[in-house]
Amino acid sequence: MKKSIGVLTVLALASPWMAAAQTPTAEAQIAEAVSILPEDLRAGATVVTYDKTTGERKVLRQGTSFLECQPKMADGFERCYHKSFGPRRDLEARLTAQKKSEKEIADAVAAAVKAGTIPAAPQGMMSYRGYDKRDRIQNLWVWSQPNATPEQIGVSTVSQRDAALEGKGLPWMMLPGTPGAHIMIPINPTPKVPTITDEAPDEITQATLPLPDDMRAGATVYKYDPKTGARVVLRPGTNALECMPRGADGFTW
Repeated sequence: MKKSIGVLTVLALASPWMAAAQTPTAEAQIAEAVSILPEDLRAGATVVTYDKTTGERKVLRQGTSFLECQPKMADGFERCYHKSFGPRRDLEARLTAQKKSEKEIADAVAAAVKAGTIPAAPQGMMSYRGYDKRDRIQNLWVWSQPNATPEQIGVSTVSQRDAALEGKGLPWMMLPGTPGAHIMIPINPTPKVPTITDEAPDEITQATLPLPDDMRAGATVYKYDPKTGARVVLRPGTNALECMPRGADGFTW
């Protein structure tokens, strides 16, 4: 799914613009669109839809904040994003109405960003995506970090989708080192039978439990001498991460 500079548009905020057969009321669409946001961000968000035949923007509610949302699309997702992303969504909608392919749309978006006719996504932009079925991550936050690497951020590049479906919301990076680099942060409901634990037979294993499996073996593990404050390395690591076993505050870092 690698795209050019507009790849975040395709991956995190893909463009399934066709409306459902029966359109709900504007009030219902607004409530649905903002439901994926933290509660304090819902009232101020602008809510928009697009005409599937022309790609014309329709504002259901003009907001007062930095966020813009779309109610559920034909693929079952609701989406919210920074309002500076709006011109990009407008362009995508027009091109989709013209029956352009995903690649054609991504290429056109990349060209428009390069030409300055639409703004680039802000550094560190957070997007939100909602889904109401069990086969996909139901609530996903996407953090845009153009050109970042896993070493800079300290995050896995291995998909945590399956873990997220079981209620363990670990982040991972997609398209590292590219303009479309972004971090997927799943926020899924707590499972009926939790499997997450912070118990382990030794300090090193216990300290690395918060990490995705692929990052545990390479992490440095250390603690501090309670009398002198000196660092005590329990295991030198090989990757960008450091871990501390459970402390007096009850937390593992």
